[in-house]
Amino acid sequence: MKKIITMTAERRAGILKQLNKRQIEALSEFTRFTMLSQFHTRHYLQNTDWQFVGMVVDPWYRRAHGHHGENLYCDCGRRLKNQFILRSRSTGKRLYLGITHFQQHASIPMTVAKEIQRGINEVHLYMDSILLKYQSGKRFPEKLFDYAYQHNGFKNRESTVLFQRCQLFSQVNLPLYETDEHDLRALVEQLKAGNRPRLTKEQIRQLLASTADDWRQIEQQITLLTYQLSEQGLGQQELHRVKSNATNY
Repeated sequence: MKKIITMTAERRAGILKQLNKRQIEALSEFTRFTMLSQFHTRHYLQNTDWQFVGMVVDPWYRRAHGHHGENLYCDCGRRLKNQFILRSRSTGKRLYLGITHFQQHASIPMTVAKEIQRGINEVHLYMDSILLKYQSGKRFPEKLFDYAYQHNGFKNRESTVLFQRCQLFSQVNLPLYETDEHDLRALVEQLKAGNRPRLTKEQIRQLLASTADDWRQIEQQITLLTYQLSEQGLGQQELHRVKSNATNY
């Protein structure tokens, strides 16, 4: 397996400054999507009272000037880059936390918190490898993606991680993560050889999980909207009226 190089914060910030707004947002979405996938597949919280509802990423966290959105905060008031939303299975209470406060506010065991932190660090290393490829002059493999798409390589598998990442990065001309590019090249080779690509067990699992993930995404958006409205001062009665109107229309 190719070694992933760890970058300093200064070098990472220097590369990020070369990216435009849409590229920054695409990397943020890549980070969020990959972390969501880890929570749903690794079942970090299965032996706790807490259920993972979703997360929000602030792509402009390190830009004190020129911030393009709303700041995110932990329940303790600390500003966050990644905000995790948890819900109590027993009471329904929701928490909005940074990763360092999982144990303090949700009484999640230290071993579980460390496991989650390792997963997050892993995602950050993936992002660093993409930034290094970009700095070296590599961009999105448009010809490979176009060939695979035009020859129905993604037909009935639009919910796979590979297609979603290709869609995301093709729009902003960012290079793919090494494993994703390898899988895309393998798909093109199969198509050129006249073979109908068969779904792997992992891709079948992704497709089966896609419906559940779609519902999770909807729930996450509702959670985020409710939180934002409550931050603007709307009470429970006003929030209920908004939900009722949404249902009617």
